Order: sequence, then C-alpha cells, then structure tokens
Amino acid sequence: EGGPKITFKQLVSFESCTEEAAKAAGYTCNIFKRGPDGLMQAPSTVALSILVTIEMFNALNSLSENESLLTVPPWSNPWLLAAIALSFVLHFAI
Repeated sequence: EGGPKITFKQLVSFESCTEEAAKAAGYTCNIFKRGPDGLMQAPSTVALSILVTIEMFNALNSLSENESLLTVPPWSNPWLLAAIALSFVLHFAI
C-alpha cells in the first residue's frame, strides 16, 4: 500500500536517478542509495539471509512428493543435504 510508487523503467534505470525527475514522480532518489558508510544496509542483508534459509528448508520439501517432511527423514538424500550445507557456507562466506 505505502512506499514509493515507481515504475519498472524507473527501477531499472536507478543509476541515472535525478532528484528533479524523482520529485516530479513522487519519490526521492534516496531509496536507491546505500547506507551512510557506503555499504549495504543491514536490513537488506538480514532479509537475504532469511530468504536463503527459507529456500533451503523448502528444498527439503522435495524429498517426497506424497509424504511430509516429518515422515521422510532429511538424511534419506545425502546429496541434497550436502547441497544445502554448501549453499549456506557460500552464502555466509560472501
């Protein structure tokens, strides 16, 4: 409901955002900026980590088409567990 109402074109051309054009469209270029220290803002990093975790647990749902995760043990597919572990390691390394 709230938040900036920007078009797809404005979103993909955020590098060339000018305050005059942004104010005319009803938003500010600050929504495209990084934190005051030049690094990504912490909420964005936390949100990405939560999404990665949810998707890794979602991958466990593919162990069985008809059975619940509670009835099929996760260690029934060691390759999937290795891929999930590798994904977490790579995510936290970055």
